[in-house]
Amino acid sequence: MNRKWTYRLSIDDNILFLMDIAQNNYETLFAQPYLNFWQKMHEQYGLKVQFNIHGRGKDFSIEEIPDKYKMEWKENSDWLKLAFHQFEEPDSPFCYRDSSSAKAENDYLFVKKGIERFAGIENHSPFTTIHHASGGKQICRTWRECGIRGLGGGTWIGAGGNREKGYYLNDDQIEEIAARGFCKDEETGLYFFCFDVVLHRKGLSPEDLVKVIKNVLNAPSHWPHLEITFEEWAFEPSSTGYVPDAKERVEAILKFFKQQQIRPVFMEEIL
Repeated sequence: MNRKWTYRLSIDDNILFLMDIAQNNYETLFAQPYLNFWQKMHEQYGLKVQFNIHGRGKDFSIEEIPDKYKMEWKENSDWLKLAFHQFEEPDSPFCYRDSSSAKAENDYLFVKKGIERFAGIENHSPFTTIHHASGGKQICRTWRECGIRGLGGGTWIGAGGNREKGYYLNDDQIEEIAARGFCKDEETGLYFFCFDVVLHRKGLSPEDLVKVIKNVLNAPSHWPHLEITFEEWAFEPSSTGYVPDAKERVEAILKFFKQQQIRPVFMEEIL
């Protein structure tokens, strides 16, 4: 492997740990169990991680999150970022594919302002993944005007083995992303990325996921960067999508990255 590779790990559907922070008076931010796990991964493997968050959960709004941990968020912004995912809770049937540009803008600004209030602007990322990788061209153009620079989930291999399409992308753009790992739509000014590794895929072991990574590393046309995605609900035993070995999956790939000297980044560091 002659090229110097990087990776980004982003976690979607985050709201449960934020509800927990609001409902419990933790002495420190990293006393919260989910954040404590990610802090340990950072300390052991140098991980950088991004949480794409919702604006509300069941009977909850991010307006309820206290700002008492704001200094801790800021002090850890070099490895921990937050970004908009969707306003509605994860289980909502809502989809931005059927939304208006006005709602898409208002939702984004609500979550962004919330992040800046309780965590600080230093913790906000202009790259994200929209829930269900949804949004037509006009909505995506609106998000670009609001400050979003790029979107994950342009394409990925679905559970049935088929290549899925995200957002409004056409077949040529999907083919470019599939081969290269990303593309830029000059019309909207947005970058789009593939999900190279889906950590919550059912039926895969931690070792299988490392094999998937190795296959990408051997793809000659792929840019030297890996996009890794996971979901918060995969860590929650009460969730129907619970992945019992979620933590083992994370540690297996991070151990491999460290051994191979593959460097963690946020997308804004390389684009």
